[in-house]
Amino acid sequence: MAPLIATTSAGAATAPGWRVNANVRNAGYSDQLGGVTADAPNDAWAVGSSQADNQATYQPLVSHWNGTSWQQVSLPASVLATIGTTGGRTDVGATSPGNVWAIGWGEHWLHFDGQQWTAGEFAPPAPGSYPNLSRVLVLGLDNVWAFGGYYTSQGALIPYGEHFDGQSWSEFTLPGAYLFTSVSAVGPKNIWAVLSGNGSSEVAHWDGTSWSTVSLPSSLTGSVNLKSVLAKSATDVWVGGADESTGDGVVGHWDGTAWTEQTFPAVSGFGTDDILQLVRDGHGGLWGLASCDIGPCWRFWHYTGGQWQGPILPSIKGDPVSVAALAKVSGQASVWAVGSRNVGSSPENEGMILVDGRVPR
Repeated sequence: MAPLIATTSAGAATAPGWRVNANVRNAGYSDQLGGVTADAPNDAWAVGSSQADNQATYQPLVSHWNGTSWQQVSLPASVLATIGTTGGRTDVGATSPGNVWAIGWGEHWLHFDGQQWTAGEFAPPAPGSYPNLSRVLVLGLDNVWAFGGYYTSQGALIPYGEHFDGQSWSEFTLPGAYLFTSVSAVGPKNIWAVLSGNGSSEVAHWDGTSWSTVSLPSSLTGSVNLKSVLAKSATDVWVGGADESTGDGVVGHWDGTAWTEQTFPAVSGFGTDDILQLVRDGHGGLWGLASCDIGPCWRFWHYTGGQWQGPILPSIKGDPVSVAALAKVSGQASVWAVGSRNVGSSPENEGMILVDGRVPR
């Protein structure tokens, strides 16, 4: 697979607003980016998969921003052999150029220590099962969390995660019967998580000792299925999702005392307006990534000046677009986004990297 990342002319722009910064295209493959993180203006990572044309085989896809351009990473043969040819959801987190972790591709982890790449496989959490981990939270060299879930041989859905203490991975559990879908941390002793599945959801909290389920008002339960969480402080936590009965997007806010809720009318023709991710915008507000259940549709909601605005529906040359993840750039008022798009009549997808705000340097 010949690596290629083309930086578009928009990549040099300094004007704000969402636009394509780079495209990832490998001949003979369909490329999809599913996770992104940025620990510094000159250090960002995007991960995903490349699927061989007309085959059900994949290769891991890793791209790195060095402050000037995005470069596709060539992984060692030993890493490729460990991860194999399985696809699936991916995520990435980092605290520095020497502490980068990615998970996904079924039940695998990928690590870069600044010098070399290594990979491994999470052990089955129960007989007859396999882990499906798709969210990672990197808080330090000795504090990394991987989140997901698994189905038992009887079909029961069990939340499941692994924690890395600097030496090895160990399993952790918590009450509930859903998959981890989103995590966010104020600090090592204040982590929030959303779990969802089978049309239901719940919020969990880590206090440094144990996980517990967070009590929610009726306006955020029932037909509301939460998918995202952003913890800015102990008294400033946001969750997002959708009301399955109406298709409206839903955002809830915890101010340390009570929850409040706001709904967004579903976009006509797009079906359910699911808020899949929430990130800071760098200006005191938030970006909400919304998806739908009809076709390759995506859009943003923007919380600014104390109000939600949108939906914002960027058009990328008319090609169908899918955005998978957002990442606020540490130290700057810029946000990266990754995903994929169809190119004209080609059966292949290309990976896509967008930026809002000034290009980080």
